[in-house]
Amino acid sequence: GDDWVRFLVGPGIGFSYAGISTGGSTYSATSLSVGALVGLELLSRSRLFGFRAMTRPNLQFAFTSGADVFALGGTVLFEIGIISYFTAGG
Repeated sequence: GDDWVRFLVGPGIGFSYAGISTGGSTYSATSLSVGALVGLELLSRSRLFGFRAMTRPNLQFAFTSGADVFALGGTVLFEIGIISYFTAGG
């Protein structure tokens, strides 16, 4: 937004893979992570300083080979910050 209150939102996706081979056996795991960023930013009238509060919810799916295992998990991270913008003045 253009005013002193801004709403922040953004999607996220991640992928990871791990594998190990021991004694003739091979195991691997794959995970898919789906997340987002949702927050609010409050700026001063001069827009030089501000306050930001955000949350990052995340849902993760994990699959393994060698054993029929499926896992589902999630996290939520909260962030609070003080921010500053430096602009070229005229």
